[in-house]
Amino acid sequence: MKKIGSFILTVAFVFMTFISAFSENNVGIRDESIRGRGFSDSGRSELQYVNLIGYVVISTEQEYTLRKTDKFEDKKLWTIPTYKKDKQFWNTVDGITLPHKTEVIVREQELSHIGWGNYKGYLLVERLDNSEQYYINVMNFVTKPYWDYYDDLRTAAITGYLIGMYHQKSDYYPIDNGGEKATIDDGKIVLITGIAGHSRSVDPSTNGIDAVVWQNWRYGYGGVTIHFNQEDLTIIY
Repeated sequence: MKKIGSFILTVAFVFMTFISAFSENNVGIRDESIRGRGFSDSGRSELQYVNLIGYVVISTEQEYTLRKTDKFEDKKLWTIPTYKKDKQFWNTVDGITLPHKTEVIVREQELSHIGWGNYKGYLLVERLDNSEQYYINVMNFVTKPYWDYYDDLRTAAITGYLIGMYHQKSDYYPIDNGGEKATIDDGKIVLITGIAGHSRSVDPSTNGIDAVVWQNWRYGYGGVTIHFNQEDLTIIY
């Protein structure tokens, strides 16, 4: 009887281990080292996003729109279109969008190589909060919740756009492209767009975070890019 009982316990243990492994695999994997957005992480290797957990985020095209409006805080601008396939074409679904930062798992991918390790196409993603499925453009998918990178603003700014708040804390004032001091109101809300490095007058080690600031400037289409020390900006969205 003891041998039978031991055997039953062993079988039960193996079964539960199998179920646990299957459940974990079914839930998906997290790997923030994968860039997303259709960019290969190793040369020109084919992308494998299926079963990967990530986030639906605004695309480069949407970022371009945000930096040209002082309404960048409007959450309606931070929504992602969904798609449906019509033979070889993909059309947006009217009235169905996903909020920026929606957590998903990739269930299917239809991607094609467009050169130099870049891919275009669409992903079937499933929301983790309600299991609903949608097709999105691969350019709207990343693996990093970069809006939570409060202590690594540089990596966050490289990954995607954010809304930040300015408070002078560091020993370095914000500066413009010419390296001149920019007087920014304390508590000013800004659009963080990337990292510095294009101007000879800006030292990335002291003023390495780029942000569009709408204050007293109206140069044509938008605000002015100012370079901040990362200690002086706090991520708020």
